[in-house]
Amino acid sequence: MAISVWLCRTIFLWPLWFLLPSPHDAQQLMWTTIYVDGNNQIDLWTQKAKGCQCPWDKSSYECACCVEDGGCPCGKRFPNRCAQCGLEFHCDHMCNVTIVSNELKEKSGKTFGQIKSPSLQGPDACSYTFVPGHNERVELQVYRLVNVGKHNGTNCVGGFLQLVAGTEPMYSISDNQICGGNERYTPPVVFFSDDGVATLLLQ
Repeated sequence: MAISVWLCRTIFLWPLWFLLPSPHDAQQLMWTTIYVDGNNQIDLWTQKAKGCQCPWDKSSYECACCVEDGGCPCGKRFPNRCAQCGLEFHCDHMCNVTIVSNELKEKSGKTFGQIKSPSLQGPDACSYTFVPGHNERVELQVYRLVNVGKHNGTNCVGGFLQLVAGTEPMYSISDNQICGGNERYTPPVVFFSDDGVATLLLQ
């Protein structure tokens, strides 16, 4: 892929794992509602930017206060932010990562996660590989796209978001893709895969 201008590209989405529907339910597939408590939080995992003890300096209370249910500090580089436990090591650059359902559930107690992609400049790409557990589906809910290509009436040019089967992040003309300059989706755009491991491509 090549583009002629520098772009900052960002996606905001939820990856989910949950029990596969029975064959009788397949024609009544609906996306999964996720409840997020507003309560003046900064984001889903950060209650306050300051006011809690720093894990690396017990005398300092200048660090973020994390949500008790699944939130973990981002560390010294980002002392005023929290992330979902199990993903806290990707606070600064969530790109080219593998998210394993069983590990995420063990560390955060959640069967879902949140991705905020880094801002990509120029021709660049990120991939996200999702490894579901037994009898689980990968479901992705896309809420916003910023400078992820554009649609020319036939297909996406200059960037796209696409979910493909397997671990090899290769573009597939047969799979659905979305793109857009500044798009907000309510309800979200939903990708899902019942074929085991799946990889999300952002280019």
